[in-house]
Amino acid sequence: MVAASGGIIAVVLVLLYAVIPFANRWTTREDAIAAKAEQLVRLEGMVAGKAEFANAVAALEQQRVRSAGRLLHGSTPALAASRLQSILTRYAEQSRVALASIDLAREGEGGVAGLSPVPVQLSANGDIYGLVDFLAYIRDGEKLIVIDEMSVRGNPRRASGQQLLTLTLRLHGLYSSREEEPA
Repeated sequence: MVAASGGIIAVVLVLLYAVIPFANRWTTREDAIAAKAEQLVRLEGMVAGKAEFANAVAALEQQRVRSAGRLLHGSTPALAASRLQSILTRYAEQSRVALASIDLAREGEGGVAGLSPVPVQLSANGDIYGLVDFLAYIRDGEKLIVIDEMSVRGNPRRASGQQLLTLTLRLHGLYSSREEEPA
């Protein structure tokens, strides 16, 4: 009986101090190996996709350069506002819309990442086709112009049998003083 008890105690001690710690170390080592293998696969994927990443970065850089060209530039915000006014006037002429008023506000507050808004409020008269053209020039034009608020209402004046509409816009262009306008 004493020998059997001693054998059981020896087996329990071997399990507690040899087998279980060995199994724990084995599991920990296998987990570390699996984590390193997963990390290796990710790194190999990154190395294999290096050219794709470089192309994506180059495309983003080209887009940034093109976008920078759509910002208003000038040595002062007032010059940028003047440029914005001349652009809007040209768009109105091209779309055969009569500008009733164009009010340039002071430089806006709260720019993002070195950009300051140049707010404008304008009123224009024209037929539906002219107003649509004017809005298309603003949307697709050479400079980035954001329309903040827009209202259209009927105007009792008629031109050659067509009803004129009055368009009121509150918009802004983005001014960057960081770099001069690209050539």
